[in-house]
Amino acid sequence: MKITSFVLFACMVVCSSVVTAKEVEIHSLNAVSDKAIQQALDLKLDENTQWWNLLNYRRDFFFWKRSQADSPLFFLSSNPWSPREELIATIRGIFNPNLTRKSPDNALDERVQCFFPGRFLWLQRNLKDIQWPDIKCQRFDNFKGIMSTRSVTYVFSSYYLDNPSSAYGHSFLRLNRADEAKGDKKYELIDFGVGYTAVPTTASTALYALMGVAGFFPGRFETNPYYFKVREYNDFENRDLWEYDLDFNQDEIDLLVAHIFELDAGGFKYVYFTENCAYRILAILDTVRPSLNLIKRTKIDVIPGDSLMLVAETPGFVKSLHYRPSGRAIFLARQATLNEEQQRAFVQFMSDENVDRLIAGRSEVERQNLLDTAMDYIDYVFADDVLKNKGKVQLKKQILIKRSEVNLVSASLAVPTPERAAPSTAHGSARWSIGYLSKNSTDLATIGHRFALHDLLDPVAGYLAGSEIEMFNFNFTWDIDQSHRFQLDNFHLLQIASLSPRDIINKSLSWKVSLSLSRHYQDNCTQDCLPVIGGGGVGWAKEYNRMLVSLWVKGALAYSSQFVGEKGIFGL
Repeated sequence: MKITSFVLFACMVVCSSVVTAKEVEIHSLNAVSDKAIQQALDLKLDENTQWWNLLNYRRDFFFWKRSQADSPLFFLSSNPWSPREELIATIRGIFNPNLTRKSPDNALDERVQCFFPGRFLWLQRNLKDIQWPDIKCQRFDNFKGIMSTRSVTYVFSSYYLDNPSSAYGHSFLRLNRADEAKGDKKYELIDFGVGYTAVPTTASTALYALMGVAGFFPGRFETNPYYFKVREYNDFENRDLWEYDLDFNQDEIDLLVAHIFELDAGGFKYVYFTENCAYRILAILDTVRPSLNLIKRTKIDVIPGDSLMLVAETPGFVKSLHYRPSGRAIFLARQATLNEEQQRAFVQFMSDENVDRLIAGRSEVERQNLLDTAMDYIDYVFADDVLKNKGKVQLKKQILIKRSEVNLVSASLAVPTPERAAPSTAHGSARWSIGYLSKNSTDLATIGHRFALHDLLDPVAGYLAGSEIEMFNFNFTWDIDQSHRFQLDNFHLLQIASLSPRDIINKSLSWKVSLSLSRHYQDNCTQDCLPVIGGGGVGWAKEYNRMLVSLWVKGALAYSSQFVGEKGIFGL
């Protein structure tokens, strides 16, 4: 009995000492936490621009501060409207060993500093005399190790009219494993591309456009090997990539990587003309270096091309520019090395796909040039077949077999950088206009505004030659002499044109589409008539000494309830 009592007493003493030790540890953590919070508030870190940027706080239309992150997982406080309360909750959470969250795959219980490594790194740098908990973060440590980022590049993918979501270009970051560009394009393929894209919930093109403009799609940050991006943009969509190396030091790069990691929890929405790919990339850059102030320098509508120009025009921010040609550019450069007779033979090959006829009776050098051109042609026109091992992949295998029989090594093809096509040299997307108009003996002053982007009469530098894409183009008139009436004269919701110059290789037709409201001044309508007009056409274009000449067959349908007689008018 006495032994039992002694054992119980000993157990009570030990258990009591264990509880006391735990309480002491928690008390110690709370004390350090209180000290860190007091220092942070004394330094006014809750008012610091970089803290706001980490939380994606912005002044809204009514000048209220709020975060653009929609997910409650992005916040630790019960009041996501308060940067101060979020700062306090973050510091307390870092010192609270019982506060954890599930990783996205539900495999790990993660502490606050593991879920928000960007915030934690920033606090460590601003509160240097605080003894922070030493916690291993498996998921973030793996991410950081895989990235191994030593430099950062801003990448712009050129305009692509065949896809509405890419018609204005696309921006993303490349996280490089080397301090400087190696000059070897293959080496860069193992770097990582980080971009922001919409997650569509519809397959309808019309609904996609409407929902994207209205912000009904969720957005998602994607991190993929750079060769995925090259395959998607360079090869599949034949878009040139323009790579702008940024001047970030290693401390800034470390914060950039940590912030990108924690943005997954943000639950941001994707808005086509505002909170889009370019906006989110600028927000990341502002977070890393607040003095850039890129977001505040944007217009109401955020166009990827305009955003790139903000980056490129920031003094000392861009170290160098590199051009990665598309599959189309590579093929055209290769095709240009053929003489006129070889080009005619190649056109015949494009028609009959007879490899033996293409190289019959030719010298080894001629066979080399023609077969190299044929491979680039297959990669350009049938990239999807090659990737999915179908269709024209058998033709490419035939070409490769014939090429292996030519005992010559091809030199690297030098595709010249089209300096005038660099998107950072382009004009701004918005445009104001004033003018004079005389209709039906009425003198009218006009004023107009185009939100975006480019028409055929604009300077071509930085844009696809022969391309036009305009949206939200308003034009108003004011009657100078009579009624002094101010009214809408026309509104072009959408106007797209693609002029494709025909040559010995390219036989594509040009095309255009438009949708607008345009005031009707003809006899079958009053001056107040504003019909809806939808139009389109196909054409033939040819380039002569840098002048583009085109012939068109166009049609349009106009409808207005105020038309006299037929309410719908169709014409060619």
